[in-house]
Amino acid sequence: MIGIVMDAVFINPNPAGKGLNEATIEPPLGLAYMAAVLEKNHFQCKIIDANALGYTPKKVLEEIPRNSKLIGIFLNSFCYKSCQELVKLIKQERKNSLILLGG
Repeated sequence: MIGIVMDAVFINPNPAGKGLNEATIEPPLGLAYMAAVLEKNHFQCKIIDANALGYTPKKVLEEIPRNSKLIGIFLNSFCYKSCQELVKLIKQERKNSLILLGG
């Protein structure tokens, strides 16, 4: 996806923690709602559901287009460590992107 300008990328991180199972995998509806509103207003958006796909933070980084303007990451206590690692990688490799966390 090199060269593609993505206005916003929304990420549902993979918590990769102990005690988690298939019951913890839920569709990232909040991220989908935000992407839908932006797309309705002519923004290009992508959602990466790393939890459902089992992606590592490094794999997530590979999926983020290089020219992404905004990277929104869902954050809760289960995925804190994964988010911490992911944000560190994004800051190193996507220096021109704004990173937002919430949940």
